[in-house]
Amino acid sequence: MANDMTTSDMHRDYQTRLMLAEQNDAFRQALGVNAFWHGNELQGRVKMSPGFRAIAEEMKATLIGRVMSFTGFSSANDPWQDHACGVIEAGDIHARWQVEIFDTSYSFGVGDVIDATDPHQTRRVLTLSLASE
Repeated sequence: MANDMTTSDMHRDYQTRLMLAEQNDAFRQALGVNAFWHGNELQGRVKMSPGFRAIAEEMKATLIGRVMSFTGFSSANDPWQDHACGVIEAGDIHARWQVEIFDTSYSFGVGDVIDATDPHQTRRVLTLSLASE
């Protein structure tokens, strides 16, 4: 019974993933500053892990630039096709980024209660960390 999705359900699921990918890309590419999707502001925060914050400023800037311009999505690193995470490197530093979607008070992640694609009901958190953390 788990695979009883109709064609309509599959299309809706695909459309949802496409919207989430577009929103996550817009938020990540702007690092959450003046991020817009279809005229709607995508609000949220950017967090850095202690290890990422400790990287030399020049290397940190390089890594952040790679996060913002990341296009290396594949079925291996983006199985849900929502562009919610990625791995980057510069020199010998391996880092990762992840976009998570929360309610407007950042109290809980979205699920069946909140429409994850509605920018008025959601906030994003982009976390930058070292791969070793």
